[in-house]
Amino acid sequence: MRHSFALLLVVALVTRASTAAPITAQAVATADGWELPVVSFGAKCDGQTNDAAAIQRAFDAAKRISGTVVWPARTCAVGTGVTLGGDRDRSNFVGIRGATPNNSVLKWTGAPDGVALTISHNKYFKIEGLAVVNGGARGTTQGVQLTGPLTVGTQTLAGQFERVSVSGFNIGVQIGVAGGRAASEIQWTMLSLNNNDIGLRTGDMNTLDHQFHMLLCGNNGICVQHLTGELWVDGGSASFDTKADFDFPGNAFGIATIRNFRSESANRFITGAVPNLTVESVSVNPSSNADRVVIDLTAGQGNYLTSIRQSDLWGYVRIAAVSGATGAIVMENNRVQSNGELPLTYDAAGSASGNRTGNISGRFVNNIRAVYGQANRESRFDDYPFFNIQHGSADPLVAVRRANDPDRRAGDGQPVDRLQFNRVKTIAEGGYADGRNLRMVFQFPGNAATATVPFVRQETVGVTAWRHDGQANDRLGYDTITVAAGRFTQGDVGKRIVIAGVCGGGTDCVGVIKAITDATHVVVQFKSGNVNGNGFAVTNSSAQATIGEDEPDALYLPVVSCNAQETVSWSNLSATGLTLTSSNPASRATCVILLVR
Repeated sequence: MRHSFALLLVVALVTRASTAAPITAQAVATADGWELPVVSFGAKCDGQTNDAAAIQRAFDAAKRISGTVVWPARTCAVGTGVTLGGDRDRSNFVGIRGATPNNSVLKWTGAPDGVALTISHNKYFKIEGLAVVNGGARGTTQGVQLTGPLTVGTQTLAGQFERVSVSGFNIGVQIGVAGGRAASEIQWTMLSLNNNDIGLRTGDMNTLDHQFHMLLCGNNGICVQHLTGELWVDGGSASFDTKADFDFPGNAFGIATIRNFRSESANRFITGAVPNLTVESVSVNPSSNADRVVIDLTAGQGNYLTSIRQSDLWGYVRIAAVSGATGAIVMENNRVQSNGELPLTYDAAGSASGNRTGNISGRFVNNIRAVYGQANRESRFDDYPFFNIQHGSADPLVAVRRANDPDRRAGDGQPVDRLQFNRVKTIAEGGYADGRNLRMVFQFPGNAATATVPFVRQETVGVTAWRHDGQANDRLGYDTITVAAGRFTQGDVGKRIVIAGVCGGGTDCVGVIKAITDATHVVVQFKSGNVNGNGFAVTNSSAQATIGEDEPDALYLPVVSCNAQETVSWSNLSATGLTLTSSNPASRATCVILLVR
C-alpha cells in the first residue's frame, strides 16, 4: 500500500505576509516526497466557493518543502488566479496530482481576463490528473500559463504534464510570454484541449523543445499555434477545429514534426509555414472547407522546408508565393483523395511584381490518387522528381504555372489555381521543358521566305476510344487518337489539346498530349468528364482539335535552330505566336523554336 510507511507530520506553515496568523496543515511523507492535500489548507472544493486563497497556501507550502499538492476528486473553484511557483534557484520539485481529469477539476469563476493557473519559475515539476475548465463564457481568460518573473531566458523548464485537460478558454495553454519569459523542455502526455479559441500557443522566442505524446483536440478554433522553437507531436487526434489543427503564423521559426496523428473535419489540418516541417503517417479526413485544402503553406515565411510522407490526405496541399520567399516541398509515398490531376495548388496572392528572387521547388513521387466518393478507384500520380516556381506576377519565371482553365466543366472539383504539372517536360520529350520553355517544330512551306508560327493550331483527329467505359486501352486515363500523317511532332508533347463536342453530353474533351506513338497515332491524357468518371463516349467519328494555347506570359527569348544552310531570324513575338524569316525565298527548312522563359 502506497502510504503504509507514511509518517504523518504536523507541519506549521506560515502563509503570505498579509495573513495574520500561521496555518497548521497536514502533510504526508511518502516514497515520492511530501504530499499536501489541498483540502487541508481550507479548500471547500464544492464547485461554488472561491478556493483561490486556500489553493495558493497549498502551492506556497509545496514550494517550501518540495511537495506535491493533492487534488480531490471534486471541483475546486477559483475567482482569482493561482500560481504554482518554484523557489529562488528552482531546485525544489513541485507538483499537482489529481485523481483523473474527469473528476479532479480547477474551475475558473472569475472575471473574463487573467490566468486561472500559472506555472512560474519552476524546474522539475509535474502536473497530472487535472482538468482546468472555464466556468464563464467560452473564449475568455487563459487556462494555464507557463512563465517566470524575469525578462530573459528560460524561466520554467524540465516539466511534465500527464492526463491534463484544458477547456473553454481564449487560450487554453500559453507556453512562454513575450519579453523573455520563456518555458522550455516540457513533456506533454495525454493532453486534451477542447472548446478553446486557441488550445495551446507557444510564445516567447526562447520557448524551445516541447514534446507531445497522444495530443487530443476537439472543437477548438486552433488546436496548436506554434510561433517558436521545436515542436514534436507523436500520436493523437483532432476533431472539428474550426480554423486549423496546427497553425504556424507569420515568421514562426524552429522545427515542427507531426506524426501518427488523425484529423477529422477541420477547416485546415495545417496553416502557415515553419522553417522545417515534417508530416508523417497522418490521416486527414475531409476538410470542412469547400476548397478541400488541408495543408495551406501560406504564411509570411521567408524560408521553409516541408516534407509530407506516408500519409492519407483527403484534400489538397497549397503552396504560397510569398514575396522573396524560398522554399521546398517533398511529397512521397502518400495516398491522396483528389479530383484533380495533382493534389497541389499554387497561391500567387503573395507574389510581387517583378519578383524573381522568390523560389519554391519540390519533389512529388510515389503518390497514389483516390477519387472522392470512389475509394475503390485508385491510380498512381505521375512522378515529378523536381519542379520549380520562380514566382512574380508581372514577369514570372514559372516552371509550373497556374492553370486558369476556363474550359473545365462544372463538377470537376478541381481548383482553378491547381498546378498544371503536366506542362513540366524535359527538352528531349518536347513541349514544356524545365523552366516552362516551350518547344515547337515548324517547317517552311517552300513558297515564301516568311512564315507565321502560331502557338495555337487546329487539326482534324479521329477518336478511337475514351477511358471509363471498360475499353481494352483504358490504361489509367491514357487514350489514343488518330491523326493525319506527319501533322504531329515531338514538339507537341506536353501541349494542351481540346477536342470539340465528343465528350459526354456533347461537351469538349480537354487534356494533354502525352506521347507521339507513330506518324498517325497520338497518346492523350484527358480530364475526367465528371466526378463519377463516366463522361466519355466511344466513337470513331472525326472531330476538330485545338492544340496549344495562347501564351500571355511567354514574352521571353526565342532560340531558333534550323536544318538548312540559310539564315533564319525571328520577329513579332506576341501572346499568339511569332514570325520566322529565312534568307531563302523558297525555304523548306525545318526549324526547332525554343521559347526560353
